[in-house]
Amino acid sequence: MTDELKALFADDSPPGWLAMLETTMALGVSRQTVSQRVKRAELQVVIVRSGRRKGLRIKAPEPNPTLFNPNPSTKEAV
Repeated sequence: MTDELKALFADDSPPGWLAMLETTMALGVSRQTVSQRVKRAELQVVIVRSGRRKGLRIKAPEPNPTLFNPNPSTKEAV
């Protein structure tokens, strides 16, 4: 097993990483879409191997606060 492959396994869930269901709800997409993004390495993933909730944990991207609420100071003049 390579070091890169070993890095995909963790004993505990990293802080802020979400389970599959939580990720689908946070991103507003289907489970299949999340899986495809993981396969394409668009989302980081680890496999938690201990505790009550074993399985994948996904690092969801940070929300973009300026996407729908732009800061008035950065708004271009019309």
